[in-house]
Amino acid sequence: MRKLVRESAAVLVILALATTGTRGEEGHDNDEEEKKGPHGGHVVEIGDPDDTHAELLRDPEKGTLTLHLLGKDRKTAVAIKDAPKINLKLKDDKKQIEMKPVEAKEEKASQFTAEDETLKGEHIDGRIAIQLADGKKYNVPLDPKHGDHGDHKH
Repeated sequence: MRKLVRESAAVLVILALATTGTRGEEGHDNDEEEKKGPHGGHVVEIGDPDDTHAELLRDPEKGTLTLHLLGKDRKTAVAIKDAPKINLKLKDDKKQIEMKPVEAKEEKASQFTAEDETLKGEHIDGRIAIQLADGKKYNVPLDPKHGDHGDHKH
């Protein structure tokens, strides 16, 4: 009888753990909704700690990409001076596309956009090269499945 009670208790503990949700690395929820930004795009962290975020919205049919820079709260706009560049890896070549600022104020913008034939299709391989206001440079993956953290370069 005691063995049955212990086994039942173990099963209940396992069930309780399984139904409370899963946590990813470093305590982040494995919930895709957490990755959505205020404009409906996928949000990736830039740098460490995650003081800045990039929200990416891509229309694979039109060949457009919009980038919103956001603060730690994933809502507040963060403006930079230099427009990011998209670095694509094509089948037999590479291509760089400079993004254009949207509504720049004092030569700074928090939203950038690009349109190009090479941005069409479901999967594109590349990164966005971006320099934040502090002068640090990062490479943000275009495909969120290739990591959530931008690679840091000095």
